[in-house]
Order: sequence, then structure tokens, then C-alpha cells
Amino acid sequence: MNQPSNNTLRASTRIVCINTTAPDARTALADARTALAVSRGRHLDDIDPSTGYDLSEPAYQAARDGWLERAKGDRFTGWITREYMKARSIWAQRRPDWAVDWPVVDELPEY
Repeated sequence: MNQPSNNTLRASTRIVCINTTAPDARTALADARTALAVSRGRHLDDIDPSTGYDLSEPAYQAARDGWLERAKGDRFTGWITREYMKARSIWAQRRPDWAVDWPVVDELPEY
């Protein structure tokens, strides 16, 4: 099993320790997410500067595969459908060239 690097552990710890009631909490969270993504080897061009979210192709594949796996196991309740479409929409806005292969709910196969 791969062990996380010290940089990854420090970045993860920083996210956990952020005071979310502080006036600069969003900035601090974005900075911590950026540090975590960089410690995982992501290029700065693949990190959203305003949120710190990892927008790399591996992050896209993990998100897409995770939601498709959930679709296999769960019936699409209102919450799951809403969150699935929200995740799909976020990726379609940020990486439209990749999101074309992320099916909408109506296109999912029956399991």
C-alpha cells in the first residue's frame, strides 16, 4: 500500500485545522486544497485558483467513475440525482472536452 508523503499529510492536516468561521476561511481552504493537490503532483494549470480544486484528468476520471459506480449500486433518489447532475455540470463547465462522456441520468444503463 502506498503511504502518503509528508507533504500530503501536512496539507491534509492544514485543511482539517482551518477555522471555518474566520473571515478568510474560503481563501484558507483554497490555499490548503492547492497545497494538497501540488503535494500529490498536480500541475498548477490543473488547479482552480479560486477554489483550489484539482481539475486534472485523474481527478475527473475518479469523480466520474465514483458517480457511475454509485449509480450501479443505488437507485436514483432525488438527492443522488441532484448531486450527480451537479457534479456532471461542474465538470462540464470546467472541462467541457472531457465531460462529453459523462452520461446524463436518462442515459445511464439499468443495472
